[in-house]
Amino acid sequence: MGGGGGGGGGGVAGRGYPSGDVATGAWGTAGKVWGERGLAAAEAVERHDLSGWAQALPVDPAICAGWRTEGGHLWLVTERGHDSAEAVTEAATLVSRAIAEGPERFSAEAREWWAEFWGRSPGVHVPDATLQFLYTYGMYKLGASTNPRGVACGLQGPWIEDYRTPPWSGDYHFNINVQMCYGPGYAGGHGRHFRPLWRMLESWEADLRENARKFVGIGDGLMLPHSVDDRGVNMGGYWAGTVDHGCTAWTAKMMFDAWDHGFEDDGFLGGMVWRWLVGTLNVYLAMAETREDGSVALAVSVSPEYRSAEITAWGANASFQLAACHAVLDALELAAKRLGRAYEPAWANLREKLPRACVGEFGGRRQIMLWEGTPLEESHRHHSHLAGIAPFESYNPLSPEWRGVVEASLARWVDRGNGQWSGWCLSWASQLMTRVGNAEAAVWFVEAFDRWFVSEGGAPYHNAMAPGYSCMGAGGLAVWNWQAMQIDGSQGSCSAVMDMLCHVRKAEGRVTHLFAGCPGRWREVSFEGIATPGGFRVSAARSGGKLTRLEVSATRAGTFRWAEEAEVREAQLEAGEKRQLV
Repeated sequence: MGGGGGGGGGGVAGRGYPSGDVATGAWGTAGKVWGERGLAAAEAVERHDLSGWAQALPVDPAICAGWRTEGGHLWLVTERGHDSAEAVTEAATLVSRAIAEGPERFSAEAREWWAEFWGRSPGVHVPDATLQFLYTYGMYKLGASTNPRGVACGLQGPWIEDYRTPPWSGDYHFNINVQMCYGPGYAGGHGRHFRPLWRMLESWEADLRENARKFVGIGDGLMLPHSVDDRGVNMGGYWAGTVDHGCTAWTAKMMFDAWDHGFEDDGFLGGMVWRWLVGTLNVYLAMAETREDGSVALAVSVSPEYRSAEITAWGANASFQLAACHAVLDALELAAKRLGRAYEPAWANLREKLPRACVGEFGGRRQIMLWEGTPLEESHRHHSHLAGIAPFESYNPLSPEWRGVVEASLARWVDRGNGQWSGWCLSWASQLMTRVGNAEAAVWFVEAFDRWFVSEGGAPYHNAMAPGYSCMGAGGLAVWNWQAMQIDGSQGSCSAVMDMLCHVRKAEGRVTHLFAGCPGRWREVSFEGIATPGGFRVSAARSGGKLTRLEVSATRAGTFRWAEEAEVREAQLEAGEKRQLV
């Protein structure tokens, strides 16, 4: 029992509601599919102290969903048990105890939980009603879907549809979707909301080591497929996703970023984070080959979902894998310095000789390729060849070395268009634009997500809600009936808004950029308490196009660097110190 969303094993809630039939089981709509998969039908529950149904499950404990009307309130309850009978007994006991304690307790507990959540969330004020809503709505969804007392958040969070088998079986996708669902937790300052995810991932480690042994023949690696169930078992048999080692790298980076934002202590860094960074890199080292010119290459690599599962869906030095590997190498360097551990010679050699992106010539211009010999041939929802710009930051896109290559790459990306884009990829596009200083495009992509991929009721969808913007979900002049609600688009948009206001460019030397994704027409814009790498909390305001306030507090001692008027400035802060810098 308790406040907040995305609860754990059992829960109860009460509210005023007329008596009568108030809920039905999903067996009537999705039961045929479940029955074909060997799931027994739900059992109706009609007792003097509980109505509802109980569902036996093949592996997991049975679950009871029930309700009871008492004192003008409707009490809803879920509880688990060894079998259906025990689940019903536990549910009836729980709801009886809750009624005896009264609804006031639960209302107060829920209010207290949400007050504390919003108190830790950044205050964001942008002169765009759509973006303001998407930020607030995304933070709400973060709270509701990642309760620290609950389970790890999947594609649909706690809003899994019950009228059909959930799209993609409601599993965990680690090639961007899980990362996007949790994304607002970083800048939003909600580190403890990641802990159910860490617990789940830690429980898989033995199996992930076995995956690495089977793939590259080593006993000290970790390898996470892109699509798994809640036990880490590969789903769907999609071979290109099974060998997508960038999923492991991105997940290890998530753990490092939690420490880097000041959410976890050095014990977490030296334990689970270090294991995942080293285990990930050991697989990359086993995959790497030294060429005649002395360079190192990933001879077999994939870019997420590009060419789907075709036999040609791979090549040497996929830019996504290169960027992911360098993100791990960079994180290991910082972790080793912090922990006083050695940065192994093999790591340093790989960092020096492995390219940070696959650059080749196409159409007379040098640009970033999917992998060697393969430019972006068509519209594609994964912007993975550009992941070196964001989220992995393996190079500085505005540096003299990279600027021309990045400009040519973005020109081709724009030319290929958005015809095969899904909803969540617009926020990724926004963050790419923020990182290269294109504020108008950064805002437009988020507004386009709301216009084309969000229902009237606020539900974010994978496919377009209407034809005309993307072929994802639209055929001819009619919208396809098949649609998939998943929360990653909402969460990605929330992160993109915070990115516009404040983000750190690690490839520039961990410099904080303020309002880089805010168009010049936004004359008044501000934020309070955005969390950044280094363990800082930043508040700032821009008025009349000028930075008028910058306040920084530190959760650990460090140097805060920020860009202001084409200069990089810095201040040394002690742990717990708060300082007005502008």
